[in-house]
Amino acid sequence: MKNFIKKSTILIIALIFILGLIPALSSCTPKLSFENIVISEDVKKDTNEPINPKNEFDISAKQIFATVKYIGTKGSDNWQFKWTLLESGEIVLDKGEKFNKDEPNTIFEGIASSNIYTIDDKKIIPAGNYKVEFFNNGELINTANFKVNKPQMEIIEVKLANAVDNSGVPVKETQQFSPSETVYATVKLNYQVTGNSFKALWKDSAGKVINEINYDIPGDYYEGPSYIWFMLQLTGGQTPTVSPGKYKVEIYLNDSLSGTYDFEVMEGSLVTFNQGTVFTNADFAFSIAIPDDWTYTEIAKNEVGFSLAPPTDISGNPVYPVTFFFTAAVPAPYKPYKDFSEKSSEDAAKQQAWTYVESLENDLVLKNGTSYKEYMYKYTDKDGGNFIFIYSFIENKSSLYLFIAIASDDISGDVAQAVYYGMLDTLTFK
Repeated sequence: MKNFIKKSTILIIALIFILGLIPALSSCTPKLSFENIVISEDVKKDTNEPINPKNEFDISAKQIFATVKYIGTKGSDNWQFKWTLLESGEIVLDKGEKFNKDEPNTIFEGIASSNIYTIDDKKIIPAGNYKVEFFNNGELINTANFKVNKPQMEIIEVKLANAVDNSGVPVKETQQFSPSETVYATVKLNYQVTGNSFKALWKDSAGKVINEINYDIPGDYYEGPSYIWFMLQLTGGQTPTVSPGKYKVEIYLNDSLSGTYDFEVMEGSLVTFNQGTVFTNADFAFSIAIPDDWTYTEIAKNEVGFSLAPPTDISGNPVYPVTFFFTAAVPAPYKPYKDFSEKSSEDAAKQQAWTYVESLENDLVLKNGTSYKEYMYKYTDKDGGNFIFIYSFIENKSSLYLFIAIASDDISGDVAQAVYYGMLDTLTFK
């Protein structure tokens, strides 16, 4: 009986000892916990410890990190970071993974990390307010916010040129322009940021404003330097023809004068014929020169002739509102010439709702000595704009050579006249 008591006592003591170990062993397992999200510029490579924590970043930032320190997670648990641009609601990044998929039952502690970054040097992390959410096994643990600031828009440089490419980059810089050219004031910017506005004041030597252009930045553009440009068409534009002399353009950013840039309009021809482009036809035995930088398009195959188009701006639009047609034909269908020109101009004017003003009839002689008949018709639109139709009927042997011009007299009258009579001076017969 004594032996039984001893053995029982030992068993009880052993049981008590084992039961006492259970709380002790349980207390060795760390309690699951997560610290707040830390937003930073970078992290240490081996530990994910944040480097330079902050909640505001410049637009030049190429990467932004979010980290969370954790204790007591199982390897099979899942962490997840969700990044949201608040202004648009766009989810920039939503990504996660297991704490340690190779050891699913082991308890871990460490730092979970996630980051957003630019693809290359030209790309940026968009400006705005962001929210970062951290989840454990799908449960939202905590949230942090940070901001990428809009940059300060600055003018890098302003150049004057007589041509620019499709991006506004000056092709040929100059401070001297011929009357037929367009002056481009190109403005190079570090960024384009909405909320900023520009004004260009074009002035003559006396300080009189001859043209004013206002421009508001329509959208944000942060991918490196870019250009905007202002243009002054010296002849045939919305501004009356700019005479030779000294001029300047003032560039304002948000109503503050950024700089003044001088240029000069030189004496010169509105139209030149130096490139040697000539339209020739053997059947009607004639040739006629095409002005430099103008483009002709042959008309239908059953007729001989062409339409003529002026140079275009960088958007592909004609720089002068003019139309020219030249055709060679037998005379009969066009006679009497006065009736033909009168009806032709009336029909075209009617389509535009223009009102007849006056007409002129002239007997003229070409430079080659050939006599011809000219009919001119003037119309006006509802806003008081003046439009001119010119018809020249030139007969040589048994053929008719008809040259027609339609132009806004207010905007492109000088250029139209230079092209029209300049081309007629080059007309020759074989």
